[in-house]
Amino acid sequence: MGESGASTAAPMRVLVGITGRPGSKQAARKLLESGADVVGATIVCGQSQAWQQVEESAAETCRELGVSHTVIHAEGVFEREVIAQAARDRARRLEPDVEALFTSRVLLSQLAWAADTAAYTHIATGHVARIRHRENSADASTSGEPPANDENDTNVLLDKQCRPIVSTAGHTSDAAARFELGRIKDAVADQSRLLAAVDASLLERLLLPNCEPTEQTPRLAPELVEAEVLIAQAGASDLPGDIVDKAGNVIGHHEGLSHYRLKQLVSRIASDTGESLYVVRKNAPMRHLVVGTAQQAQASECLVNDINWLIEPPVGQTRVLAQLAQGESPVAAMLEVMGGMAMLCGSVGALTRLMLDKASINIVPGQLAAFYDENGRAIASGFLA
Repeated sequence: MGESGASTAAPMRVLVGITGRPGSKQAARKLLESGADVVGATIVCGQSQAWQQVEESAAETCRELGVSHTVIHAEGVFEREVIAQAARDRARRLEPDVEALFTSRVLLSQLAWAADTAAYTHIATGHVARIRHRENSADASTSGEPPANDENDTNVLLDKQCRPIVSTAGHTSDAAARFELGRIKDAVADQSRLLAAVDASLLERLLLPNCEPTEQTPRLAPELVEAEVLIAQAGASDLPGDIVDKAGNVIGHHEGLSHYRLKQLVSRIASDTGESLYVVRKNAPMRHLVVGTAQQAQASECLVNDINWLIEPPVGQTRVLAQLAQGESPVAAMLEVMGGMAMLCGSVGALTRLMLDKASINIVPGQLAAFYDENGRAIASGFLA
């Protein structure tokens, strides 16, 4: 058949997670400009005003873009995977990472489920990070190149016919050979930490059109802030109590433990030497908020639960760059997969230890950490213990 009779590739069908905020709107617009067949989908996990606002804003965004809009009610999944898990974390004296739990256990999985139902091949979100895909892992080279960090890299992984752009970088496992998740240069805006907790089978289908921030976003979306407050209030006494130092001396008073997070700066009090004080522990039975100096609040190692490997799981020690908190730059560390097995968050897994080169105040039990290789490629994630 001659060129005039050649068939044109059908546009990629993409289900885009729409929140009504600028990031998801920009992602959908970029995909539309590339020629994709786009439908907007909004995950709604409650009846509160915050969730209603998400739904209304998302519907308005889709009307403005001229795309269809569907709402996915995921109250049951949210209750089970976020609220109930966070309650278990609280009972174990951990600080639940609501945003990480929502992203990895609700948002992407529900988008994928809806995409399967409607025969959409890919999903997309407004997260700011870099991801590259390969059509065939057997064609991947072994150059070891990281996801591009070029200032001009648009991160829109589509050509003009709306087909995935194929990266040639190599990887060490079949799963990882199908995609690469990487950081952007702006540590404050980068959101690859959250995505590193997502199952590899979902990341293989994920498109991330945004490679730079669209706005100054709050630490947590309003609807998740609301969930975080409810979780905190359910898991801790709101009766007033004493603020004590590590020696047990009363140095102040609080209005309820639920108002504080582990390693949070307590701005209204200071040590005898004038040093800032941070939450070290919450003693619920005594209603004591235990505080200490930055040095007392620091730690250099901890165990890691629920490891999600994006490469072939290594044996022994692996040098990594560890991002311990959203908006913080990764720090040099060693990740050690030890020989024993442990009961971690209700499931049995390999015992894994994180050892930082330099002690940090950001080791907060319950929070998600992402681990990168020297090129900024995400290789794993896990919850600090």
